[in-house]
Amino acid sequence: MRPVVLFQFRADVPSGRQEILLARIGVGDGIAAVGRLEPDSGCPEVRRMCYAYAGAGADVSAIVERLSALPEVEGASLPAQRGI
Repeated sequence: MRPVVLFQFRADVPSGRQEILLARIGVGDGIAAVGRLEPDSGCPEVRRMCYAYAGAGADVSAIVERLSALPEVEGASLPAQRGI
């Protein structure tokens, strides 16, 4: 399973700007893919929630730091590890 980073845009960032940022975030620097968790949600808070899949050998902590540093991002984190 590839590592994933979860992040959320701030509420005051327009959806058009969010799309531009998603396109920029998804270009290299250890990130293999980005997207919205629930792009068709009727709830604006849920539509702001996104993911970034880390590429092979990527420094996941650096991805979290880089996303967290963006002024349009409210926060970025690694999901809790779950096991059986």
